[in-house]
Amino acid sequence: MKRGSVTIVFVALLSGCAPPAPKMAELDSVTPPPLPQATTLSNLARPDHRAEVESAALQGFRGRYPSCATAVVTKVLPPMAPDQPKLVFDAAGNLASGVVTEPFLVEGCGKISQENVLTAAADGQHKTIPWVPGTTKASPLLVRDTKPYLVMYTAAKGPKDCKDQRIMNTRFEKFEGPPNPKAKFQNEAGRPYLETWTVNVCGMELDIPVHYIPNDLGTVISVEIPPRPATKL
Repeated sequence: MKRGSVTIVFVALLSGCAPPAPKMAELDSVTPPPLPQATTLSNLARPDHRAEVESAALQGFRGRYPSCATAVVTKVLPPMAPDQPKLVFDAAGNLASGVVTEPFLVEGCGKISQENVLTAAADGQHKTIPWVPGTTKASPLLVRDTKPYLVMYTAAKGPKDCKDQRIMNTRFEKFEGPPNPKAKFQNEAGRPYLETWTVNVCGMELDIPVHYIPNDLGTVISVEIPPRPATKL
């Protein structure tokens, strides 16, 4: 729908179906609710797992700042779970099924970043990968479905035909309404909220406002796509 010279893009996420995302740096992120204090995840405390996730955190940081060779993990933040009811643990307390996010603060070359590392387990196997940085409240599904609209925005505001695009940060800004008890997903009681996603587009950093609006069918993503200035002949 159009209002004046600005196109407003509303995308309803119902069953998780969305246009395939154009290729971007594989750095995604979530900041789901923290795990209950009583939950003990013995596999998260194992030295081999700690080394794996800290390596992934540094990988995520260096993926955005490739010239920085001195980055180090300076703080380990509490682990979080995007969907606690679906977590399954084995008899030893190890994560057997589900997704856990482990945030770290990483510093280097005068920069500091919250790096989020995702560990997913299923069928006795697990995979640990760097996820998007920052403090977004978006679930992995919403992160995936947000990406195409970031690319639409950068295509309008960034350098033309840029192929090098990286998500540099995400920042939760504020809630934009009251709880919605009818919302399908009750993270944060179904409240709509605003975030800023920062994308580096061939050296130009763009701060993109992204609105998330839960409803009874899923979540709506709202991004204003500005028109690209006309090319002068």
